[in-house]
Amino acid sequence: MAPSGGFADSDGDGVGDLPGALAHLDHLAWLGVDAVWFNPCFASPFKDAGYDVSDYLRIAPRYGTNEDMVAFVDACRERGIRVVLDLVAGHTSVEHEWFPVLGRDAGRRPLHLVGPARAQLRALLWPAPGLLPA
Repeated sequence: MAPSGGFADSDGDGVGDLPGALAHLDHLAWLGVDAVWFNPCFASPFKDAGYDVSDYLRIAPRYGTNEDMVAFVDACRERGIRVVLDLVAGHTSVEHEWFPVLGRDAGRRPLHLVGPARAQLRALLWPAPGLLPA
């Protein structure tokens, strides 16, 4: 289950959200659901389906608030339901705070490979032409 599309849309904006999902928990527990998995739900400009995270410490406003997530997790715990959050830490948005510091501090190891460095790494790791898209 994920708060995406129109499922569990509590505010009528066409996007499923945490308060809407919370309203369905009793039904999910009755069905015997023991885990709920959310697709990326952290703050993001959503240029890559939410995987382009701009803030790993904040729930995307379209899904609710951090407090909504805490309430959802607490309610799940009361029903014996586990919560799994889809977190791919290697995927970040150019709007993330890490990007402005790239290349500014020569003493720090780069947090991301972009531009020519990325192309060189791809050539090293994936030498077979056509194996992966550019």
